[in-house]
Amino acid sequence: MTQKLGNREKLLWAALACLRDKGYARTTARDLVAASGTNLASIGYHFGSKEALLHEALVESFRAWSAEIERATFAVDGASVAQRLERSLATMLDRLDEIRPFLVSFVEAFPPAVRSPELRSGMADAYEELRASAADMVLRAMQTDGTELSREHAETIASVIMAVFDGM
Repeated sequence: MTQKLGNREKLLWAALACLRDKGYARTTARDLVAASGTNLASIGYHFGSKEALLHEALVESFRAWSAEIERATFAVDGASVAQRLERSLATMLDRLDEIRPFLVSFVEAFPPAVRSPELRSGMADAYEELRASAADMVLRAMQTDGTELSREHAETIASVIMAVFDGM
């Protein structure tokens, strides 16, 4: 059975497509409306602004990507920490072309965020959510190997991994 999408979901899917195809800077509200089959007022009604919609789409893309990395990291029972790290990094690299447009869009959102406290706060929250998710994966990997690690150390490891990846 196919579930019919509401305007909010249609807009979110359209935003993901526009971010992938056009990027943050070149996506207009009219692009979003055309891709979603909704109307201009629906953007404001469901998200408040075009920027808020695009931001939510970026966050969703990173959540999905993080979930995929987690699935790959823990797909094999009994894997060592080193094997899990290797699987995690390999998945990041294998999926880099898929996520790159969203990473570029995230960077394109920096200039508007300078003048928008809401966007800046949302971007910081999204990055912190991603860091926390990565730290959770580090803790889980270490625990499955019988190694105890503090949350602070897991966050540091996650931050290093994210910094290396951001550099790619």
